[in-house]
Amino acid sequence: MDSRHILREPVTDRIHGVVITDEYRWLEDGESALVRAFEEAENQETRAYLDGPDNARWREQWLRWAALPTYRTPRIVGPFVYFVASDGVRPQPRLMRVPRTGGDPTLIVDPLEEGSDGLSALDWWSPSPSGRYVAYGISRSGDEKSTLCVRDMDRGGKLDEAIPGTRYASLAWDADEGGFFYGRYPLPGELHAEDPNYHQHLFHHRLGLPHTDDPDLLGEGFERRHHFIPQLSPDGRFLVVTVTFLWTSSSVYLAPADAPERLVRWAGGVEAQFYPELGPDGVYLHSDWQAPMRRVLYHDWPSSTDIPELSLAAWEERVAADPRRPLVDMAVAANGLLLHYMEDAASALEWDAGGTRTPVAVPGLGSLQSLSADARAPGAVVEFDSFVSPPGVYAVAPEGSMLRLFGADADLSSQVVVERDWYESTDQTRIPLFVVSPREAAPGPRPTILTGYGGFAISSTPHFRSDLAAFVERGGVFALAVLRGGGEYGEAWHRAGMREHKQQVFDDCAAAARHLIATGRTDSRHLAVSGGSNGGLLTGAMLTQHPDLFGAVVIGVPLLDMIRFHRFLIADLWTGEYGSPEDPEAFRWLYAYSPYHRVVEHTAYPAVFLYAARSDSRVDPMHARKMLARLKASTSSSRPILLRMEADAGHGVGKPLWAQADAAADILTFVNRETGGEL
Repeated sequence: MDSRHILREPVTDRIHGVVITDEYRWLEDGESALVRAFEEAENQETRAYLDGPDNARWREQWLRWAALPTYRTPRIVGPFVYFVASDGVRPQPRLMRVPRTGGDPTLIVDPLEEGSDGLSALDWWSPSPSGRYVAYGISRSGDEKSTLCVRDMDRGGKLDEAIPGTRYASLAWDADEGGFFYGRYPLPGELHAEDPNYHQHLFHHRLGLPHTDDPDLLGEGFERRHHFIPQLSPDGRFLVVTVTFLWTSSSVYLAPADAPERLVRWAGGVEAQFYPELGPDGVYLHSDWQAPMRRVLYHDWPSSTDIPELSLAAWEERVAADPRRPLVDMAVAANGLLLHYMEDAASALEWDAGGTRTPVAVPGLGSLQSLSADARAPGAVVEFDSFVSPPGVYAVAPEGSMLRLFGADADLSSQVVVERDWYESTDQTRIPLFVVSPREAAPGPRPTILTGYGGFAISSTPHFRSDLAAFVERGGVFALAVLRGGGEYGEAWHRAGMREHKQQVFDDCAAAARHLIATGRTDSRHLAVSGGSNGGLLTGAMLTQHPDLFGAVVIGVPLLDMIRFHRFLIADLWTGEYGSPEDPEAFRWLYAYSPYHRVVEHTAYPAVFLYAARSDSRVDPMHARKMLARLKASTSSSRPILLRMEADAGHGVGKPLWAQADAAADILTFVNRETGGEL
């Protein structure tokens, strides 16, 4: 749609004394027929730009790499190891399990049974201790608004249970497997139904009974943004509830499992995080309390169901914080604690048996996830992948070896070179930069995709990506910057890139771009920057702060209007990370970098590709719509500014394989064309 034909309806606000005029407020209403017509016109323009033989070629190449099987999120529960498997053919991954003693995997949940169109997705899952039942969440069109279902493996079918409102649910089965504790959001007609994205409560359900009769155990009186994670002790006597608040703090409560109303706080009450792992003898806490690099605390289970309240001083330190590397995760096994550390943005593993350390031989520069163990048996399972190898399930032996149980035989290792480079940011801080290049790259500036995240203590580490494989296979370069705001160097690194320090994240990314140019790998004409979600905020800031640094900018499912972000969907959960515009001090730093408000008229912006989705239940697609309109009205260049708005998709989770292929092909077509068209 030509910028001259995009409607302007100025709305003026005075916020903390600052007058702000928003000409595209009308684009916030996603249900408006006018907005839908706007999206359709922009989609048609985008298709006219993208469609053609090159797009089809990128799609085919992406699908070839996506066809490598992947095996994710292994979890030991009772006599089985569960994991999620994708064969690169079916539209959605499936839940499988295999006996811990070995054997062939068995299918547990196939989302295609919930909807043959491929738009139903498995969000989460929780097996009962014996493996007879599996509770799981199913959502549609990527909206992540799960409905809780239960499958009976003995009888081979679904039960009548169908509990809505279980987005991001955690679940703990009763010892007798006749019911479970679970988290749920308000339903129509209930208290707080007018605010259904918040006010999660903890309930208890008995199989076969109406969920409308489930007792409401916990939630009222807590701040609306709290979240509840239930667990049961290995002997089934105690209910353990972790209560999280934003991304800054959590507390741990205990109660007798048969008297859950008698909750007693065991850890918390301070701005720190406490996450429990439950052993047969006691509770282990993975915590950053007085330890920004994180440590492990321990306390025995109560001797009776008369539970005393504990002070933090009562906890014993079992694993001290390492000053050089943060403790990312842990699991409790019979032979000790399996500890996952981050070493310069790559994973390392160790067994700790009463202070005696045994290193684990990790298979290369990569990333570990989903540590899982049984406190009554030795060993553990983990997920591992890297830039060159797809995710696989590995067994971790007590003596320190890792054995692949399920994984792809093919990989990218023979075709690429992986480097962990370093550069200096604006304040002389040294920052890692992963660079993946073709093994036989032609000399001179190469088409390059720079990406990063820098937020919520989420670490940017080596992961396998089909788009990376396709791009590098055809001669491009992929770079991942380890920006502040992530968790790669502990909580201090995270806090150095949040709230009033968010600008430092953008400075780190711009410094990475300049380093890639200075080292001759690329130049501004050949350089694209790409990111999604909080990473879309990052690339929006790169566009508005450094329009001359990039040839192309990809802004995915983004936050861009940082003055109004907290008013939409679940974004009020993120004010702990960014600050709230309702706070005068936070407003100042948010307004200073808000990409939507930093668009300047008559600026020669590079090519821009914005993508979002109507079913996104995390970040409202209004950000992408408004940004596109303002950019089109302001740019003085002839470079394309495109919007890709998907109808049956959300923030990215649950997208079927064919839709992932379409989206990847569009991005790669855009990047290749706007960075020289050489690939």
